[in-house]
Amino acid sequence: HLHCGYSKKAIEVAEDNGKFDARTSILVFPFIKDVEETFRDLNKCLNKNGYICFAVFNEQWVHEALKRNIDYVQPKNTSGIKRLVFDFGEGRKADVFHRSLSEYDEMLTGMGFKRLLEEYPVFPEKFITKIYPGIPKEVSEYMILGYQKN
Repeated sequence: HLHCGYSKKAIEVAEDNGKFDARTSILVFPFIKDVEETFRDLNKCLNKNGYICFAVFNEQWVHEALKRNIDYVQPKNTSGIKRLVFDFGEGRKADVFHRSLSEYDEMLTGMGFKRLLEEYPVFPEKFITKIYPGIPKEVSEYMILGYQKN
């Protein structure tokens, strides 16, 4: 079964049509404040031995982008990268909640998952130079993680 959408709807679909073998997400979890609740919901929808695979912003890249005023705004009276504002341009902004690899591991292993994948793909130098000048070319913007339900 394939379903795209928010986690509560995924539970409804799973109840009506059976559970999923895998769930994927690209750059959604950083925009969800209570991502642990979302993972609990997704866990309910997965078959035994099911997979969750997702891409989130790489912490190292976020630090570099913040230093260079690229994409992120630091809210007043805050420090670090746990909560930032992502600037999409043209006045469009959204809160973004960064979590470390260890935070994702802790949440998901606590729910009975084991990590199978950790990748940091790097964009081609020509793309980085054009889109994000000043960001080190060897730093991946994304962290891709994959977990299997036990």
